[in-house]
Amino acid sequence: MVKIVDFGLAKLDAGQRLTQDGTVVGTAEYISPEQVTGRDTDARSDQYALGCILYEMLTSQLPFDGPTTTDVVYKHVYKQPIPPRKVRPHAQIPEALEQVIARCMAKKPADRFEKMTDLETALTAIEQVLIGSSQAAVVLPPPSSRLPRGLVWVALLGLPLLVLLTLQLALRSDGNKDGQGGSALDLSPHVALPVSLQDLGSLASRSRDAGTSLGAASSPTAAPEHRTPDKPAAVVPAVASKPSVVAKLAISPKKALATVTCGGETIGCSPTCQITIPSGSGCELTAPGFRSKTLLAHKAKRQGVWRVALTKAKR
Repeated sequence: MVKIVDFGLAKLDAGQRLTQDGTVVGTAEYISPEQVTGRDTDARSDQYALGCILYEMLTSQLPFDGPTTTDVVYKHVYKQPIPPRKVRPHAQIPEALEQVIARCMAKKPADRFEKMTDLETALTAIEQVLIGSSQAAVVLPPPSSRLPRGLVWVALLGLPLLVLLTLQLALRSDGNKDGQGGSALDLSPHVALPVSLQDLGSLASRSRDAGTSLGAASSPTAAPEHRTPDKPAAVVPAVASKPSVVAKLAISPKKALATVTCGGETIGCSPTCQITIPSGSGCELTAPGFRSKTLLAHKAKRQGVWRVALTKAKR
């Protein structure tokens, strides 16, 4: 039995990271982008390594190669591999297998297979087609980054109901302005749903003419409605907030795999990028093998290029 081991997963069973002091543990030729940038890893990092191995098995070459380890890991983070069918056009590589490799080697873990069983199912289906046991087209499951179809249907079906309830609350609030009581949150209408928008409009019109809220019964002894002119709303002066700072960065050394995290969003900055620093806050600049830096808004260079030199981390 042949077993493939050492996918370069830099994580212990207990969850302790092996990426410390800017060093990366793993095989550079098969390492995933999230391992290079120091993010959390899971089984989808193994998917990336397996995709690299499948690529090498089909094309007889690595998806990314270079004279130094830095060159290789840089390509894993920022470059796309040449499709296997272009590297070996006469090898008759199935298009579905090429799609599986591309899915495994997606830069974002959320764009890969959601579960390893999904990857196994896809490979098994391709195998059945190759040996002639099946003629069905291989359809890959959607990546985990897509919104589940069930949630989409819930949103589409729930939106009309939400609109009707919002209009109902607005009409109830309008009918209770004279202080006759009644709860604005009474959601037990006497009009059965579903109801068309045209019917809802006519009901609202009759409700306003009778001085009652939508769905409430009219009382023949109700007192006539007396409304007082609405008082003009008090004008509250707007408090001017300080704008965010937009800065253009130039990182040195240029080959450092620098990333900048601002407000929970991380972007690559090798060697240049443009960032937006929230007012009164800062952004975190990190790179494997170098000390991290905090870029504060009040120290940012607003004009021209802000050059930031990284210092190597102590080992």
